[in-house]
Amino acid sequence: MNPTPRRALQSAAALCVAAALAGCGVAAPQAPVGPSVPDVVEDPLDLGKATLRAASFTGRPQDLLGGRSELVDGNWIICTQDPEPGPAAEGTVVELGVVKDVEACPGSVPTATPPTATTPPATSVAAVRPQPASQHVPQPEPAP
Repeated sequence: MNPTPRRALQSAAALCVAAALAGCGVAAPQAPVGPSVPDVVEDPLDLGKATLRAASFTGRPQDLLGGRSELVDGNWIICTQDPEPGPAAEGTVVELGVVKDVEACPGSVPTATPPTATTPPATSVAAVRPQPASQHVPQPEPAP
């Protein structure tokens, strides 16, 4: 056999293998994903701060209705957080908008107060509309 055709065949095979391997390139390493800020909105302040600490973040509360101090964290509810839940750099300070647990968050839609035992719910138009007084119609007395 002539060495030239063999060499050409080997070269062609080597080129095919190289081309096939080039298409199977190794993926570039991805940057590591940092911790994720947890969602603490609607949590009591003490629980929200603990959740953030466990995820390597710090919570900084701000009274949304004035400059009051949060003396007892359990008496406050978190209304807002910045940044929102999602990836963030470790150690990020999360700003927490809070109100006392007996107050509504600013901008929230008030919920309907359920009826109580002393105020039964109106179930029909007739229950709401005043009814005319009944008229007394005399009945004949029974015979003796």
